[in-house]
Amino acid sequence: PSSSSSSSSSSSSSSCSEGEILAKIAQTRRLFPQFERTLYSNLGIAALGRALEKVVGVSWEEWVETRIMRPLNMTHSRALCTPRAG
Repeated sequence: PSSSSSSSSSSSSSSCSEGEILAKIAQTRRLFPQFERTLYSNLGIAALGRALEKVVGVSWEEWVETRIMRPLNMTHSRALCTPRAG
């Protein structure tokens, strides 16, 4: 489901478990009918991160750091799961 939720990407050592991500997705209200419109979703990225971890065998954070951040010299960016307060 598309949402404007603010959940972030995940890593194996973070507090964003697969169950928490799936529960949040289940609770998220759709903003548009399915397939009608594309909208960025942090929850979608978190789910993608968990799927990637299962396929490649490394954490989302490690994969993003080694395959994207370092090659692009993105020294001030990180792929972390940090729940927002509130």
